[in-house]
Amino acid sequence: MKKIIFMFLCAATCIATLMAVPAKRLTQTIVQPDGTEIEVILSGDEYCHYFTTTDGFRIAKNSQGVYEYVILQNNQLELSGLKALNPDMRTTEHAELLTSINQEEQRNFAVQQRMAKRNTRNKMIQQKVEVSERTKMPVILINYSDVQMAVQNPQTAFNDLLNQTGYAANGATGSVKDYYEDASFGQYLPQFDVYGPYTLPQDREYYGANDLWGDDVRAPEMIADACALADQDIDFSQYDANNDGYIDQVLVFYAGHSEAEYGPEESIWPHRWVVYPSINYDGTDEDITFDGKTVADYACFSELKGYTGTDMCGIGTFCHEFGHILGLPDLYATNYSTHNTLGSWDLMDYGPYNNDGRTPPTMSAYERFYLGWLTPTILHEAGNYELVEIQSSNQAYIITSTGEHNLDGANPDPTSFYLLENRQQTSWDTYLPGHGMLVTKVNYSATKWENNTVNNTSRSMGVEIVQADGRSSTDGDSGDTYPNGSLYTSFTPYTNYPVYNITENNGLISFAFMDSSTQSREDADCFTEMFERCTQQGTNDISSSLNNYCDNDGWSGTKIFEENGGLKLASSSSGGELTTPTLGLTGTINVEALLSPFGNDNATITLSLTGNGTLSTTQWQVTAEDVYTCSISDADASTQLTLSVEADNRFYIYAFEACNETISTVNQAHSQTFLQILPTENGLRFENVLQPSNIRIYNAMGQLCWQQKILDAQDCPLPQGFYIVSIFNDAGQLQYSQKIVCQ
Repeated sequence: MKKIIFMFLCAATCIATLMAVPAKRLTQTIVQPDGTEIEVILSGDEYCHYFTTTDGFRIAKNSQGVYEYVILQNNQLELSGLKALNPDMRTTEHAELLTSINQEEQRNFAVQQRMAKRNTRNKMIQQKVEVSERTKMPVILINYSDVQMAVQNPQTAFNDLLNQTGYAANGATGSVKDYYEDASFGQYLPQFDVYGPYTLPQDREYYGANDLWGDDVRAPEMIADACALADQDIDFSQYDANNDGYIDQVLVFYAGHSEAEYGPEESIWPHRWVVYPSINYDGTDEDITFDGKTVADYACFSELKGYTGTDMCGIGTFCHEFGHILGLPDLYATNYSTHNTLGSWDLMDYGPYNNDGRTPPTMSAYERFYLGWLTPTILHEAGNYELVEIQSSNQAYIITSTGEHNLDGANPDPTSFYLLENRQQTSWDTYLPGHGMLVTKVNYSATKWENNTVNNTSRSMGVEIVQADGRSSTDGDSGDTYPNGSLYTSFTPYTNYPVYNITENNGLISFAFMDSSTQSREDADCFTEMFERCTQQGTNDISSSLNNYCDNDGWSGTKIFEENGGLKLASSSSGGELTTPTLGLTGTINVEALLSPFGNDNATITLSLTGNGTLSTTQWQVTAEDVYTCSISDADASTQLTLSVEADNRFYIYAFEACNETISTVNQAHSQTFLQILPTENGLRFENVLQPSNIRIYNAMGQLCWQQKILDAQDCPLPQGFYIVSIFNDAGQLQYSQKIVCQ
């Protein structure tokens, strides 16, 4: 009988809003009991962490210490009974098992379980510390009974790391106080009062050993014991600024290494949580009340960096966790999904590990905006603009679809917007992967922020970088910023708000905004809907309020439900219907829609028109996620398209675009005699290049993804999606344009 090894959640240990630094991305060699070596990667965070093979399959130890593959069976994660091996050593038996494993399904199971177990603990944890000019917090240093701090003069060393102006020990860029003073542009000056070290009554394994769910068994008890020992030296009553009876925050550095950086399994994973009697701590409120104030919210960190040696930690992990204390969510995928997020560009993603944790990147324009430390300038008038490096200017621009914004970062209206900032590889940003204008797209959802699930859905991330080169990189790369030399000089966040002529000279960014005469693509010839206001799965029929969920007003239908990044049509008992607004296009229209079936439903979608026009097909058979196409001839401006399905034909729609055929000064037949545009597995390839060609490729949102003058055959890497490839002469005049799908 297979042993159940994970349940991910239980009311006593795992709560949805526990926040932590992500695992450091390293490959480690594990030796199986029979001597076989396997390369593994540590994944997850304090809430749930585990090893995977290098190709992403989850593994865990059985009772004999052998790592096996994990499978999802009978709504539980279980050991498979098959020993894990490196990809190049696997047998046919391994191939059969791994083919049957749905990694996405395993991740979804974890999320469903953890969300189902949210409980009253959430009412206890203080969502954020009020950001006043000055705050002070106690920092307690602790030894275990069997592990002592290795740093010499630890109280002095940690006081310097936290408070010293110009801190430079071990190659540091500054102290925690330096970091937050710089990020806030002098508006926030934290004070950290360091006490200890004290020696705990138990050994490290007692507090930090992992249970069956991968959690440290007694981390809250470690905090309670630390406070009890420090009570002799600390007047805790001075650390309750809002006088609510709870200590605002207890911060603890524990001896030794961190499990997040491949330290011993019994070491604690740095995190922010709460001490909650009867839930995660066996003691009572009286046991954690000192000087009339009760311990609740806490964060803890390791003394040392890495997994061996005695090098003192950097400030990166502390700054990340302190960001949570101030109210910032995690920006990595907290459901352990593998899609790309902000990586090393951002403090609340993988940035805490920059320069081995010594130089976290400065807070982004969005994080400063959210905390009230930066007010961006709204772009709504045509003109030429300059953008100074953010660390020296605290400057950013904001673009919205309406040209207006309430400029409240924590409660934004509208909730979707773009931020433009200038990042240069100096000071805190020295170890960024690139430099230039960084464009961040924000799609705020109070539910996602509260649940710490901001970037868990790849199609509907709450905060993401608009990558200039259109290529994803988990850790970020130099192609993420504009203009990257002169390769990427424009993008169009909204049809009527183009940004172009982006240049970078001696660290200064210049650009032009909103002058239609410079635009190469006629965006008015397309109707585009990306459903960006759909941010979560819903069970209520939203047919009567579609204007609240769609980018364009005028959608209508029946039996329509919200989905992350799109809509779901129909139910098991009722059919559904979705009708577009009037498309505002005439003549021949090419239609493309990104669709996916629901579960095992193979949806047969009936297409019909309101108004003039003739459809090239009246049916789509949706059996897999793909781009489905049709054309409408003889359309007029009032033409609308309807998608209808019967019960048990449920499907998702994630994107919709309708465009007029583009006929330019060079007809299509002639164009293709000198240039061929061919889809490949990784994007597009240009062949038969008989003359120099200026190529620009736009995605469905009108954003420039790729730009280059090609002289010979050329590959262009692109993710899946539909694109417009435009060819220009040296005078900047459009010669030819073609829509193409990369699958």
